[in-house]
Amino acid sequence: MKVLHVIPSMSPARGGPGVVLRSLAAALAARGVTVHVAATDDDGPDARLPVAHGVAVQENGASVFYFPRETRFYSLSLPLSRWLAQHVRDYDLIHVHALFSYPSVAAARQARRQGVAYMIRPLGTLSAWGLKSRRPLLKRLSLAWIEKPLLRDAAAVQATSEMEVQEILRVCPEARVIAIPNPVETPAGDVERPQPAAPLTILFLSRLDMKKGLEQLLAAFNRCVKAGADLRLIVAGGGDPEYVDPMRERASKRVRFTGAVDAEQKRLLFSQAHLFVLPSHSENFGVAVVEAMAHGVPVLISPRVGIADAVAAANAGVVTECDEETLAAAILQLLESPAMLAEMSGNARQLALRYAPDPVAASLISAYESIVRGCAAGA
Repeated sequence: MKVLHVIPSMSPARGGPGVVLRSLAAALAARGVTVHVAATDDDGPDARLPVAHGVAVQENGASVFYFPRETRFYSLSLPLSRWLAQHVRDYDLIHVHALFSYPSVAAARQARRQGVAYMIRPLGTLSAWGLKSRRPLLKRLSLAWIEKPLLRDAAAVQATSEMEVQEILRVCPEARVIAIPNPVETPAGDVERPQPAAPLTILFLSRLDMKKGLEQLLAAFNRCVKAGADLRLIVAGGGDPEYVDPMRERASKRVRFTGAVDAEQKRLLFSQAHLFVLPSHSENFGVAVVEAMAHGVPVLISPRVGIADAVAAANAGVVTECDEETLAAAILQLLESPAMLAEMSGNARQLALRYAPDPVAASLISAYESIVRGCAAGA
């Protein structure tokens, strides 16, 4: 089977989507799928990846084709559009990642035009918070004229959590939604865990963006320190300086901002963390949450993180509303209970195994095969 994945950006600067796709590509390729990826050279708001355009680059078992991003807004790329028109029919299926972005829309439209089955993974773009908080009028118009017809005509729409299933169906009740989680790499063997000695370390690791709830965490952390807790907070991840700089200014001396981190730096941060906190306003899945759990770090998350129900059911952490006062109380309760944290640590490791790349790839291949069979039968 030959599958083309289309995504606006593969850059780590854009957070989880590109990381997930690289992991997924490797797992699919290991199971015999021919995986190609088409993306722009976007590397964050004002940067470009140093890559050749329009030629295959081998990454994680996949052939990746990069094209120039011609506008910052909407990631317009006419060279990508022309390439899609020429090559869509070379594939059994097109897997589109994201909405409200030119590469994704161009791929879905071209597949529909040429009669090639396509699947859409919205990447959380249909959450109520996202639709209301960022260009709401433009998104309403775009949904009505562009995204909803593409969702209705897709062979499948991939949700990565049950929460996202409901988000998609609220927007497009006719969509054929399937739930397949994101794959997350799980470290083999034992993982390093810190001793329960002061100062206890809280880790926030994510793309730094207003939807992640960092403001609430900084305020809650200050409350904890004023209450006498011996804590430190590490904030890891990159983001737009217009957002990040004010966050740095309001942080206390016990808060350290690391900037963007690579895989080895992440492993080190997880080995130092007693608790991982992500008070996000909207998270269709929560890749960083699973990464933390895979390293045995208990998690404190909002109910708007896609895997919140699974975390609560497994006692791998705490799910709580993340206003300043509630979040501070939850942090203090957890960090004053070493036995509770130790139990959650083991549970977190077990829960993370559900999201290992191989079983996720197997589920996705099953969905691909069902779609392709249905198309061959004229369904």
